[in-house]
Amino acid sequence: MTQSPSGLRALDPDLDRHVPRAGDDAEQRRLGLLAWEMAEIWTVPPPHGERATRFSADWLRHKGWCVAFVSDQLSATDEARLFQAVRSRGHNGWFGTAVDPRGAELTAVWKWGFAEGDFGWFHTAHSGVWVMGFTAERDFAFIGDGDGLVTLAGPMAFLCEALGDLRKRWTDFEEEVRIPQSERYPPAKAYFDAFMAHYEPIIAHA
Repeated sequence: MTQSPSGLRALDPDLDRHVPRAGDDAEQRRLGLLAWEMAEIWTVPPPHGERATRFSADWLRHKGWCVAFVSDQLSATDEARLFQAVRSRGHNGWFGTAVDPRGAELTAVWKWGFAEGDFGWFHTAHSGVWVMGFTAERDFAFIGDGDGLVTLAGPMAFLCEALGDLRKRWTDFEEEVRIPQSERYPPAKAYFDAFMAHYEPIIAHA
């Protein structure tokens, strides 16, 4: 980590050379607090036992949101679809920041646009770190686990527009992520069992 010129830590020192901050320190702190209001830190049951970040059940219930799961490295076509769904709601970009349970502190908030590769770049720059992407209006958000998986949350209409075939997204997640990882690695099974119990009632299957 590095101490940025703004006073809020940047988890990747390279980003300050390429991606603008989302305002001065006060504005970044305001946006960071908005992000943390949507999140909660939880402890994964044994044998995993580590802390993780997820969307707050109270927040999801209050907003009436659904969730879907995607890779943090989208194809160009999938990324363009997601960005178009955000853009169609009147946004000219989105914010990204860390929501990591090991620090649980306010860090730099970045203002990202819709350039090809920005979604993956944001996650790559924070490898191993829990992150959140969102808009100031908080009409959608996503949490990345720093290890390839993103939970995208928003109204069902947004998820349909952003992701297309929701049933295929669910099948891909089950067959390519949850089932194989749970079968190979007991701590992963403990994680996904609790993860699914939290989100199951609001997963967008179709």
